[in-house]
Amino acid sequence: MNDLSKELSGKGVNVHLVVINAAGAAVDQATLTNQGDIPVLQDTDKADCWGEMGGGKDDFYLYGSDNKLVAHLPVSGTVTVNLSTDEGYANLRNAAAALK
Repeated sequence: MNDLSKELSGKGVNVHLVVINAAGAAVDQATLTNQGDIPVLQDTDKADCWGEMGGGKDDFYLYGSDNKLVAHLPVSGTVTVNLSTDEGYANLRNAAAALK
């Protein structure tokens, strides 16, 4: 995701990426924070961010400059957003760039 952030910034697209680690997966947080400069927030059972947002692991939420949700791109949705694939990376990059 660091590469995506740098690529979009290089194209003049101002993005702020944040990872929300799953409740109960706090042991994985160090792995996530060691992978780059993107902030990692820890969900909890009490906060239930994933549940409140209707999301799941590897889903993406895109917000506009007005802080309103523009798109929810679930990993199991019709648009591939698996960052391990060229197609998924391109789809997320293009969706984020369209917010410019």
